[in-house]
Amino acid sequence: MVDITSNLTIDASVCNYQLMITKDLIRQEFASRLHLACDEAGVRARGRAVDIQSFLKKKSIDATTTAIGKWLNAEAVPEADKIRAIASWLRVRAEWLEYGVEPRYPTEQPLIAEGSPPELRPGYQDERYQKVAPTHRQTVDEIASYALGLSEDQAKALKDFMLRIAPHDKSEK
Repeated sequence: MVDITSNLTIDASVCNYQLMITKDLIRQEFASRLHLACDEAGVRARGRAVDIQSFLKKKSIDATTTAIGKWLNAEAVPEADKIRAIASWLRVRAEWLEYGVEPRYPTEQPLIAEGSPPELRPGYQDERYQKVAPTHRQTVDEIASYALGLSEDQAKALKDFMLRIAPHDKSEK
């Protein structure tokens, strides 16, 4: 037998070392992103698992509140189909939600300019928005994003239409 160990050399400058990523770290980072996306979407903190389950059920996706609680508490990560559905509901990219791959939002161009008033920025929620059922918040967000691109005349027409169809207090006229 020939011993060649004394002849082996390794140039450390050409080796790339990566730390092993643990399953715990993957679960913790996923849970953090899920909470962040839920917060930004206005999903209530208390009862969050129930809200997520309710949404998934409407999409014919089965998940128990116990399982969802594990996702939220960094004890498990859901399957890809559930991640895609939740990401769609929360209006973030599935790749961001699961792995943290940027950009976070489906479009790279923000709908709102940086210098806009706070109420027009992503994540802003006034008390009226908080009263909207989570299932209707996506519709509210879509209407707001459409309204941003309207001309003054179009915005007035939209407002007039909404005033005709929306319930409102007659004493405010």
